[in-house]
Amino acid sequence: MKPMLSKLWSISNRILLSITGLLLVFLLLTLLVSRWQLGKALDRGDYLAKHHKRFVFSEQHIGRFLEGTVRISASDTGIVDCLSAKAPAPPATASAADAAGAGALGVPSSPEPSHAPKPCSTEERWKAITRNLDAAFKPDFMLLTDARDEPVGKAPEGLTAESLRGQIFYKRASEGLTGTAWVEVAGVAYFMAGAPVKGPDGEKLGTLVFGMRLDRLFHTFTSNSDPKRAKQQNLIFVAGDRTLASSFPQNEVKPAALAAAVRPENRPKVVEGTKEKEILGIAGAHYDFHVQPHSVLSAGDTLEGVLVMARQRTAFKEKQDSFAKAIYLTGIVAMALAVLLGFLLARSIVRPLRGFISYTEDMSKGEVDLTHRFPVKGNDELAVLGRNLNAILERLQFLFTNVKVASLEVGNSAAEISVTMSQLHQRSQEESVKIEDITTAVNEMNQMIQQLAANAQEAAEHAKHGGEAVSEASSAIIDIRKVVVDSSEHVKTLGEHSARIGNIVETIRQIADQTSLLALNASIEAAHAGEHGKGFAVVANEVSNLAERSNKSARQIEEQLAQIRLLTEQAVRTMDAGTKTVDGSVVKVDSTFRDLNDLIVVVQEIGEREKEQAQVSDNIARNMEDIFMLMREGLNATEQTVHEGDRLRELGKVLLESVDKFKTVQESELRPERALPERREEGRDAG
Repeated sequence: MKPMLSKLWSISNRILLSITGLLLVFLLLTLLVSRWQLGKALDRGDYLAKHHKRFVFSEQHIGRFLEGTVRISASDTGIVDCLSAKAPAPPATASAADAAGAGALGVPSSPEPSHAPKPCSTEERWKAITRNLDAAFKPDFMLLTDARDEPVGKAPEGLTAESLRGQIFYKRASEGLTGTAWVEVAGVAYFMAGAPVKGPDGEKLGTLVFGMRLDRLFHTFTSNSDPKRAKQQNLIFVAGDRTLASSFPQNEVKPAALAAAVRPENRPKVVEGTKEKEILGIAGAHYDFHVQPHSVLSAGDTLEGVLVMARQRTAFKEKQDSFAKAIYLTGIVAMALAVLLGFLLARSIVRPLRGFISYTEDMSKGEVDLTHRFPVKGNDELAVLGRNLNAILERLQFLFTNVKVASLEVGNSAAEISVTMSQLHQRSQEESVKIEDITTAVNEMNQMIQQLAANAQEAAEHAKHGGEAVSEASSAIIDIRKVVVDSSEHVKTLGEHSARIGNIVETIRQIADQTSLLALNASIEAAHAGEHGKGFAVVANEVSNLAERSNKSARQIEEQLAQIRLLTEQAVRTMDAGTKTVDGSVVKVDSTFRDLNDLIVVVQEIGEREKEQAQVSDNIARNMEDIFMLMREGLNATEQTVHEGDRLRELGKVLLESVDKFKTVQESELRPERALPERREEGRDAG
């Protein structure tokens, strides 16, 4: 993978890519600027506004024609005569006095004969007018009413005098206050014109209204805007959520879909040139649009709506694509020219490098001829490079010639060094063996001394711990003697208290005997007293029983005290014997403690001396180890020197073999090689 990448990333490819890349960057920037300028040039803005003005002008022209037509028709003498004949008859011309007299006389008055207009049919006259209109202009809405606002002839369905009186446009037309307007009748939008029909005296005889459907008006304008459907300006009139008129056929787009597409929230956005704009999505196609508010008269109200002019973006898109194709085609051609130019330039630069590459390839294979010189022509960069390479080859030729001679010298010197260092290594190895034996003996002696010092130290520690234990035992025995003596004193005190209690019990017993005698005497006296002494006799009897119980208890206490006194005397004798035994133990323990202290002192002195001797032997052992390590390092150094000498000798041979590949001068011109001395193998074996 790496060789393939390195081959792809060759100098020729890099030069080609560099030149081509620069040209492509320049070309890309040019294309981007051209595309941006094209976007600005194609930024049409609200171009449909001028077409909307054209529609307004067309509407005004048609409105003037429609208004003139309705006014001419309203002044038609036939219509005027017919509506005059249909009007109510005027009152009689007889005088008021004659009428009154005749009435009074009961004779009916007869009117004077008058010249009434010839009867005619208004419907027939209206048909004649519409026939004349059909010849040049066929209205979609035609209405003629009389003075009572009653439709004359065939009227649009649902129109009555009452409904007409509620129509704003009809009221204005009947009063002669308006020319043309957009009017909604029964859900259909019309472009209407109206005028009153007046008699010779200026009285109102009726009203005449002509109307043209807005769909028809829109279709006329759209079809006249351009022969191609994709370039036509379409019109849509939306009031609220209803599409009242449009130039789109209903079989192509439903009115509800048009109303939904006009809503601002349903308008998609596109980038045109350098700006973002809204468009309309109708029947799967995109339309540019222009919106203008417009009102429509509906019954007794005025509805506000919007008039939308829309044009398909197909033609503009085709024009934009044609410009883009031209730019891209130019870019592709320029890119191909850039690649070709880059290839030619790269070839003109790389071709002279082939000779350098061929020579360096031979060098990489080991076929090096330092006597080779590159032919140099001209003064360009490649010629300068060739002269520099020739100078380098000349210097390399001189250098490698000297290296060959030096490699021979290095080989001979390395062989001599190797022989000398081999002998030195053998002697150092023998000394190292002897020092190693001495170091081993010193270490063993040091270990024995260290062990002896450790044993002495351990004995001193044990003796010290034994002395501490004897001291603690002596203290414990002394404490025991104190406790025994204190217990003996307490027991003696207990015996004394027992004796005192016996005396108290004896006194209680004597009191009980006397109380018993007194109770007996009281009983005798109570018997002498007879009936009066019965209560006293009962008391004397109870006292006698109490004295007897007291006497009995006193005897039991005396028995217990006798046993306590016996046990107390035995305890006192036992504690006296224990005290004597403890005193003897204290004497023996003190003697043992003194002997242990003397032994501890002796052992500590021995331990200190052994410790000092161990330190001395340890210093000797460390010194011997240092000497051994130094000797070992010296031995390693000499061995390493021997190896390095051998390696230097081998490197001399390798260097000579390597530089032999470079052809510098004739081999006979070099100095003859001296024989390299062979290193003695016995030195290596000794090492």
